Amino acid sequence: MKYAKEFNVFDFTFWDGAEDRVKKIAKAGKMLELGEQIEEHFCGKSPTDEQINDYVWFDDQLMEQLGLGE
Repeated sequence: MKYAKEFNVFDFTFWDGAEDRVKKIAKAGKMLELGEQIEEHFCGKSPTDEQINDYVWFDDQLMEQLGLGE
């Protein structure tokens, strides 16, 4: 069985290292851009919550694309 739901970056609950990154992204006012990057990265696929979280947590290129290189 496959279950899909609409993704909203403002309502998604990130955890562990992704939560820390999202705090930095939110502080920089880049949450909309984060949502766009996530959509573009998964390009029509239906990722799991864990895949979304791990993308935000571990993809250093994402932070650079948002102008927040660490």
